[in-house]
Amino acid sequence: MLFFLKIIAKLPDRVLYILADMLAWILRCVVRYRRATVDKNLLLVFPDEDLLFRQDLAKRFYCHLADVVVEILMLSRLTPEELSARVEIVGLERLEVCAERKLSTILLSAHQGNWEWMLASVAAALSFPLDALYRPLHNPSADRFFMDMRTRFGAGMIPAENAARVILKLRQEVHAFGILADQNPRRKDEKYWTTFMGIETPVVIGPERIAKLTGYPLFYVATERVARGRYRILISPLAEAPYNGNGEVSQKYMDAVDAHVRRQPESWMWSHHRWRYSKAECPRNMAMAPKISR
Repeated sequence: MLFFLKIIAKLPDRVLYILADMLAWILRCVVRYRRATVDKNLLLVFPDEDLLFRQDLAKRFYCHLADVVVEILMLSRLTPEELSARVEIVGLERLEVCAERKLSTILLSAHQGNWEWMLASVAAALSFPLDALYRPLHNPSADRFFMDMRTRFGAGMIPAENAARVILKLRQEVHAFGILADQNPRRKDEKYWTTFMGIETPVVIGPERIAKLTGYPLFYVATERVARGRYRILISPLAEAPYNGNGEVSQKYMDAVDAHVRRQPESWMWSHHRWRYSKAECPRNMAMAPKISR
């Protein structure tokens, strides 16, 4: 299967985007990939909009999702120079200033736009290492495909379950650590509750714990689509140490994601089970890790 996908990746961009148009229709109308989840999420977030609005947004989401799929295949054969010509990065100098101060940074983002192009673009552009947290895929071949694609642009990969330990081991070096934390935490995990897109929503607390452990400054990285196959990455300060109070980082992060999604709603992952359970079903509160002196 992966061999077949690598062959497809070699096709010209215009052909891949024709395939993306076909894939979008198949996902939406034939296999109806997570269609019930998409419709449920859109109704939760946009209850006051009419059915035609939600149907149009769902259609645009599937078109975007299909584009992301073929663009991931493209990424397996693009050079850093070719990728740079398709992705504009605004605010990269803010990270370089931190590096000049011998200070590592935490980059928080969301499954918005094309997050794989975002990781590759920023990793290739930085003068110091970017390591991203990830969860290994169950399929070893697929996991190896994504690992090879990401590392060829200079990104390092840190398994999420080992993140705090690995990041603390690297404290004497300057790194950027990338985290996508907008998806639903497991029911059994400790979590922070906030209002996101108008809905009471649980938030994973890993980024907040890492921020308090390290004291590193936080940046939000927003990826916006400006045209088909063209993106703009905006890197903005989010918070700086000292981090006071449980939920401070999580709240600022989710506020940034909320604003990010509202600017370009079709580019967010509506197919994710983001609101799988309510707070009443999962009342456990957040317990933050103690801060370790730097």
